[in-house]
Amino acid sequence: MEIEQKGGKKEVYRVDYVMGGNWKQLFLTTLPDGEIKILPLSWLVEGQKWNLNHYWPSVIYQEKCMGCHVTGLKIRRRGKKWITSFEELGVGCEACHGPGDKHIEAPPEKKFQTIINPARIPNARIASMVCGACHSRGETPDGRYRYPLHYLPGQSFDFIFVLKPIVYPDGSPKANYQQYTDWLKSGHYRAGVMCWDCHEVHSKGRANRFQTKLPGSRLCRECHLVVNKGVHGIHSVNNCVGCHMPLVARRGLVRDIHSHQFRVVPPSWTLKIGSFEKQPNSCNACHYHRNDSPERLQKILDYAREGLNY
Repeated sequence: MEIEQKGGKKEVYRVDYVMGGNWKQLFLTTLPDGEIKILPLSWLVEGQKWNLNHYWPSVIYQEKCMGCHVTGLKIRRRGKKWITSFEELGVGCEACHGPGDKHIEAPPEKKFQTIINPARIPNARIASMVCGACHSRGETPDGRYRYPLHYLPGQSFDFIFVLKPIVYPDGSPKANYQQYTDWLKSGHYRAGVMCWDCHEVHSKGRANRFQTKLPGSRLCRECHLVVNKGVHGIHSVNNCVGCHMPLVARRGLVRDIHSHQFRVVPPSWTLKIGSFEKQPNSCNACHYHRNDSPERLQKILDYAREGLNY
Protein backbone atom coordinates (compact mmCIF):
# COMPACT_ATOMS: atom_id res chain seq x y z
CA MET A 1 0.00 0.00 0.00
CA GLU A 2 1.50 3.32 -1.07
CA ILE A 3 0.98 6.17 1.40
CA GLU A 4 1.79 9.82 0.82
CA GLN A 5 3.45 11.30 3.89
CA LYS A 6 3.52 14.93 4.99
CA GLY A 7 5.61 16.92 2.57
CA GLY A 8 4.51 14.80 -0.39
CA LYS A 9 6.96 11.92 0.06
CA LYS A 10 5.47 8.52 -0.79
CA GLU A 11 6.31 5.28 0.99
CA VAL A 12 5.24 1.73 0.20
CA TYR A 13 4.22 -0.60 3.05
CA ARG A 14 3.92 -4.35 2.71
CA VAL A 15 0.55 -5.86 3.73
CA ASP A 16 1.55 -8.65 6.14
CA TYR A 17 -1.90 -9.58 7.45
CA VAL A 18 -5.55 -9.04 6.55
CA MET A 19 -7.91 -8.74 9.52
CA GLY A 20 -11.60 -9.48 9.04
CA GLY A 21 -13.63 -10.60 6.08
CA ASN A 22 -17.33 -10.90 6.90
CA TRP A 23 -17.94 -7.20 7.53
CA LYS A 24 -14.81 -5.24 6.73
CA GLN A 25 -11.16 -5.92 6.03
CA LEU A 26 -8.27 -4.08 7.64
CA PHE A 27 -4.75 -4.36 6.27
CA LEU A 28 -1.76 -4.64 8.61
CA THR A 29 1.92 -3.94 8.16
CA THR A 30 4.89 -4.71 10.44
CA LEU A 31 7.37 -1.90 11.04
CA PRO A 32 11.12 -2.49 11.61
CA ASP A 33 10.70 -2.19 15.42
CA GLY A 34 8.08 -4.97 15.42
CA GLU A 35 5.07 -2.70 15.82
CA ILE A 36 2.13 -3.86 13.75
CA LYS A 37 0.13 -0.96 12.33
CA ILE A 38 -3.31 -0.78 10.72
CA LEU A 39 -2.94 0.81 7.30
CA PRO A 40 -5.26 3.74 6.50
CA LEU A 41 -7.32 2.11 3.74
CA SER A 42 -9.93 -0.53 4.61
CA TRP A 43 -12.50 -2.45 2.56
CA LEU A 44 -16.18 -2.45 3.59
CA VAL A 45 -17.54 -5.84 2.53
CA GLU A 46 -21.23 -4.99 2.86
CA GLY A 47 -20.91 -1.62 1.15
CA GLN A 48 -18.40 -2.96 -1.42
CA LYS A 49 -16.31 0.16 -1.18
CA TRP A 50 -12.99 1.46 0.14
CA ASN A 51 -12.91 3.51 3.29
CA LEU A 52 -10.32 5.77 4.90
CA ASN A 53 -9.95 5.02 8.61
CA HIS A 54 -8.36 6.99 11.43
CA TYR A 55 -6.08 4.24 12.75
CA TRP A 56 -2.94 5.22 10.83
CA PRO A 57 -0.33 5.81 12.13
CA SER A 58 -1.19 6.16 15.83
CA VAL A 59 -2.83 2.79 16.60
CA ILE A 60 -0.51 -0.09 17.57
CA TYR A 61 -2.30 -3.31 16.63
CA GLN A 62 -0.73 -5.31 19.48
CA GLU A 63 -2.18 -2.87 22.02
CA LYS A 64 -5.64 -2.22 20.64
CA CYS A 65 -6.84 -5.27 18.72
CA MET A 66 -4.55 -8.28 18.45
CA GLY A 67 -5.62 -10.19 21.55
CA CYS A 68 -9.06 -10.84 20.07
CA HIS A 69 -7.91 -11.76 16.57
CA VAL A 70 -5.28 -14.40 17.31
CA THR A 71 -5.03 -17.34 19.73
CA GLY A 72 -2.24 -17.71 22.29
CA LEU A 73 -0.82 -14.21 21.99
CA LYS A 74 2.50 -13.46 23.68
CA ILE A 75 3.96 -9.95 23.71
CA ARG A 76 7.40 -8.96 24.99
CA ARG A 77 9.44 -5.78 24.74
CA ARG A 78 13.20 -5.80 24.24
CA GLY A 79 14.24 -2.19 24.51
CA LYS A 80 12.17 -0.39 21.89
CA LYS A 81 11.55 -3.56 19.88
CA TRP A 82 8.31 -5.57 19.99
CA ILE A 83 8.62 -9.37 20.17
CA THR A 84 5.22 -10.81 19.21
CA SER A 85 4.17 -14.43 18.78
CA PHE A 86 0.92 -16.38 18.70
CA GLU A 87 -0.19 -19.99 18.44
CA GLU A 88 -2.84 -19.51 15.78
CA LEU A 89 -3.83 -16.75 13.39
CA GLY A 90 -7.53 -16.29 14.11
CA VAL A 91 -9.91 -17.39 16.87
CA GLY A 92 -9.03 -21.04 17.47
CA CYS A 93 -10.27 -23.64 19.96
CA GLU A 94 -8.04 -22.52 22.82
CA ALA A 95 -9.32 -18.93 22.60
CA CYS A 96 -12.62 -20.12 24.11
CA HIS A 97 -11.70 -23.43 25.74
CA GLY A 98 -8.32 -22.60 27.27
CA PRO A 99 -5.02 -24.46 26.94
CA GLY A 100 -5.52 -27.93 25.46
CA ASP A 101 -2.30 -29.80 26.29
CA LYS A 102 -3.78 -31.78 29.19
CA HIS A 103 -6.97 -32.38 27.21
CA ILE A 104 -5.03 -33.97 24.35
CA GLU A 105 -2.99 -36.18 26.67
CA ALA A 106 -5.92 -37.25 28.89
CA PRO A 107 -7.57 -40.67 28.53
CA PRO A 108 -11.13 -40.66 27.10
CA GLU A 109 -12.80 -40.82 30.52
CA LYS A 110 -11.03 -37.61 31.64
CA LYS A 111 -11.37 -35.52 28.47
CA PHE A 112 -14.23 -33.41 29.89
CA GLN A 113 -12.29 -32.67 33.09
CA THR A 114 -9.24 -31.29 31.29
CA ILE A 115 -10.78 -28.57 29.13
CA ILE A 116 -12.98 -25.52 29.75
CA ASN A 117 -16.50 -25.67 28.34
CA PRO A 118 -18.23 -22.31 28.92
CA ALA A 119 -21.66 -23.99 28.89
CA ARG A 120 -20.66 -26.04 31.97
CA ILE A 121 -19.38 -23.12 34.06
CA PRO A 122 -22.00 -22.75 36.85
CA ASN A 123 -21.55 -18.99 37.28
CA ALA A 124 -23.34 -17.39 34.31
CA ARG A 125 -21.33 -14.18 34.39
CA ILE A 126 -17.99 -16.00 34.48
CA ALA A 127 -19.20 -18.24 31.68
CA SER A 128 -20.30 -15.30 29.54
CA MET A 129 -16.92 -13.63 29.94
CA VAL A 130 -15.54 -16.15 27.49
CA CYS A 131 -17.51 -14.25 24.87
CA GLY A 132 -17.36 -10.90 26.67
CA ALA A 133 -13.57 -10.81 26.65
CA CYS A 134 -13.74 -9.74 23.02
CA HIS A 135 -17.34 -8.60 22.63
CA SER A 136 -16.98 -5.58 24.91
CA ARG A 137 -15.11 -2.28 24.92
CA GLY A 138 -12.72 -1.32 27.66
CA GLU A 139 -9.07 -1.31 28.64
CA THR A 140 -6.59 -2.79 31.07
CA PRO A 141 -6.21 -0.85 34.36
CA ASP A 142 -3.06 0.87 33.04
CA GLY A 143 -4.99 2.04 29.98
CA ARG A 144 -2.59 0.41 27.54
CA TYR A 145 -4.46 -2.58 26.11
CA ARG A 146 -8.03 -2.55 24.78
CA TYR A 147 -8.63 -6.21 25.58
CA PRO A 148 -8.12 -8.27 28.77
CA LEU A 149 -4.47 -9.21 28.32
CA HIS A 150 -3.56 -12.63 29.85
CA TYR A 151 -7.24 -13.58 30.28
CA LEU A 152 -7.95 -17.32 30.16
CA PRO A 153 -11.40 -18.91 29.70
CA GLY A 154 -12.96 -19.92 32.99
CA GLN A 155 -11.46 -16.97 34.83
CA SER A 156 -12.95 -13.58 35.65
CA PHE A 157 -11.58 -10.49 33.91
CA ASP A 158 -13.12 -8.13 36.48
CA PHE A 159 -9.72 -7.22 37.94
CA ILE A 160 -7.73 -7.03 34.69
CA PHE A 161 -10.21 -5.22 32.44
CA VAL A 162 -12.30 -2.09 32.90
CA LEU A 163 -15.49 -1.96 30.81
CA LYS A 164 -15.89 1.36 28.99
CA PRO A 165 -18.80 1.08 26.57
CA ILE A 166 -19.52 3.81 24.03
CA VAL A 167 -23.25 4.44 24.15
CA TYR A 168 -26.05 6.77 23.12
CA PRO A 169 -27.90 8.73 25.84
CA ASP A 170 -30.44 5.90 26.31
CA GLY A 171 -27.63 3.38 26.86
CA SER A 172 -27.84 1.75 23.42
CA PRO A 173 -24.51 0.81 21.82
CA LYS A 174 -22.88 3.38 19.59
CA ALA A 175 -19.90 1.32 18.43
CA ASN A 176 -19.02 -2.24 17.53
CA TYR A 177 -18.26 -5.25 19.77
CA GLN A 178 -20.31 -4.26 22.81
CA GLN A 179 -22.67 -7.23 22.86
CA TYR A 180 -21.50 -8.35 26.31
CA THR A 181 -22.21 -5.01 27.99
CA ASP A 182 -25.54 -4.84 26.13
CA TRP A 183 -26.46 -8.29 27.38
CA LEU A 184 -25.65 -7.39 31.01
CA LYS A 185 -28.45 -4.79 30.83
CA SER A 186 -30.97 -7.14 29.25
CA GLY A 187 -33.80 -9.35 30.39
CA HIS A 188 -31.94 -12.25 28.77
CA TYR A 189 -29.15 -11.82 31.33
CA ARG A 190 -31.61 -11.76 34.21
CA ALA A 191 -33.34 -14.87 32.82
CA GLY A 192 -30.10 -16.78 32.28
CA VAL A 193 -30.20 -16.80 28.47
CA MET A 194 -26.60 -17.20 27.30
CA CYS A 195 -24.84 -16.20 24.09
CA TRP A 196 -24.69 -19.79 22.82
CA ASP A 197 -28.42 -20.28 23.36
CA CYS A 198 -28.92 -18.10 20.27
CA HIS A 199 -25.60 -18.32 18.43
CA GLU A 200 -23.98 -21.39 16.89
CA VAL A 201 -20.33 -20.96 17.75
CA HIS A 202 -18.86 -23.97 15.94
CA SER A 203 -20.77 -24.05 12.65
CA LYS A 204 -19.77 -20.87 10.87
CA GLY A 205 -22.68 -19.13 9.20
CA ARG A 206 -25.02 -22.12 9.35
CA ALA A 207 -28.06 -19.86 9.16
CA ASN A 208 -26.44 -16.55 8.30
CA ARG A 209 -23.29 -14.57 8.94
CA PHE A 210 -24.49 -13.70 12.46
CA GLN A 211 -24.11 -17.44 13.18
CA THR A 212 -27.51 -17.62 14.81
CA LYS A 213 -29.11 -21.04 15.20
CA LEU A 214 -32.13 -19.91 13.19
CA PRO A 215 -32.50 -16.89 10.91
CA GLY A 216 -34.17 -13.68 12.05
CA SER A 217 -37.28 -13.75 14.18
CA ARG A 218 -37.68 -17.54 13.84
CA LEU A 219 -35.07 -17.78 16.56
CA CYS A 220 -37.02 -15.46 18.90
CA ARG A 221 -40.19 -17.49 18.44
CA GLU A 222 -38.49 -20.60 19.75
CA CYS A 223 -38.95 -19.08 23.22
CA HIS A 224 -41.38 -16.18 22.82
CA LEU A 225 -44.99 -16.63 21.79
CA VAL A 226 -46.05 -14.27 19.01
CA VAL A 227 -48.20 -11.50 20.46
CA ASN A 228 -50.75 -9.80 18.20
CA LYS A 229 -52.07 -7.03 20.39
CA GLY A 230 -51.14 -3.48 21.21
CA VAL A 231 -47.96 -2.35 19.47
CA HIS A 232 -47.38 -5.82 18.01
CA GLY A 233 -50.70 -5.64 16.23
CA ILE A 234 -49.51 -2.86 13.91
CA HIS A 235 -46.68 -4.98 12.50
CA SER A 236 -48.14 -7.80 10.47
CA VAL A 237 -44.72 -9.39 9.91
CA ASN A 238 -43.95 -9.54 13.66
CA ASN A 239 -40.34 -8.62 13.04
CA CYS A 240 -38.92 -9.10 16.55
CA VAL A 241 -35.34 -8.27 15.59
CA GLY A 242 -36.26 -5.08 13.75
CA CYS A 243 -37.80 -3.47 16.82
CA HIS A 244 -36.12 -5.18 19.78
CA MET A 245 -32.62 -5.34 18.27
CA PRO A 246 -32.45 -2.11 16.23
CA LEU A 247 -29.48 -1.32 14.02
CA VAL A 248 -27.94 1.50 16.02
CA ALA A 249 -24.20 0.80 16.37
CA ARG A 250 -21.50 1.08 13.73
CA ARG A 251 -18.97 -1.47 12.45
CA GLY A 252 -18.17 -0.35 8.92
CA LEU A 253 -21.28 1.32 7.58
CA VAL A 254 -23.38 3.77 9.60
CA ARG A 255 -25.65 1.81 11.98
CA ASP A 256 -24.99 -1.76 10.83
CA ILE A 257 -24.81 -3.41 14.29
CA HIS A 258 -27.80 -4.72 16.25
CA SER A 259 -28.31 -3.72 19.88
CA HIS A 260 -28.22 -6.73 22.22
CA GLN A 261 -30.22 -5.13 25.02
CA PHE A 262 -33.36 -6.69 23.45
CA ARG A 263 -35.54 -3.69 24.09
CA VAL A 264 -37.32 -1.24 21.83
CA VAL A 265 -35.88 2.28 21.66
CA PRO A 266 -38.98 4.48 21.18
CA PRO A 267 -39.00 7.69 19.11
CA SER A 268 -39.55 9.61 22.35
CA TRP A 269 -35.82 9.22 23.06
CA THR A 270 -34.96 10.90 19.76
CA LEU A 271 -37.41 13.70 20.58
CA LYS A 272 -35.88 14.06 24.04
CA ILE A 273 -32.29 14.33 22.76
CA GLY A 274 -33.08 16.34 19.64
CA SER A 275 -32.04 14.34 16.57
CA PHE A 276 -31.85 10.81 15.19
CA GLU A 277 -28.08 11.10 14.72
CA LYS A 278 -27.56 11.89 18.39
CA GLN A 279 -30.12 9.30 19.55
CA PRO A 280 -31.47 6.74 17.05
CA ASN A 281 -34.68 4.84 17.73
CA SER A 282 -36.08 1.50 16.62
CA CYS A 283 -38.78 2.97 14.38
CA ASN A 284 -36.68 5.41 12.34
CA ALA A 285 -33.84 2.85 12.17
CA CYS A 286 -36.17 0.69 10.04
CA HIS A 287 -35.81 1.56 6.35
CA TYR A 288 -39.60 1.65 5.98
CA HIS A 289 -39.82 4.56 8.44
CA ARG A 290 -36.51 6.34 7.93
CA ASN A 291 -38.25 9.40 6.47
CA ASP A 292 -41.15 9.52 8.94
CA SER A 293 -41.04 12.09 11.72
CA PRO A 294 -40.32 10.77 15.22
CA GLU A 295 -43.35 12.75 16.46
CA ARG A 296 -45.70 10.83 14.15
CA LEU A 297 -44.17 7.46 14.98
CA GLN A 298 -44.36 8.09 18.72
CA LYS A 299 -48.01 9.08 18.34
CA ILE A 300 -48.74 5.77 16.60
CA LEU A 301 -47.03 3.86 19.41
CA ASP A 302 -49.01 5.76 22.05
CA TYR A 303 -52.29 4.98 20.32
CA ALA A 304 -51.34 1.29 19.97
CA ARG A 305 -50.40 1.02 23.63
CA GLU A 306 -53.77 2.48 24.59
CA GLY A 307 -55.51 -0.09 22.42
CA LEU A 308 -57.03 2.55 20.10
CA ASN A 309 -57.41 2.37 16.36
CA TYR A 310 -55.28 4.73 14.34
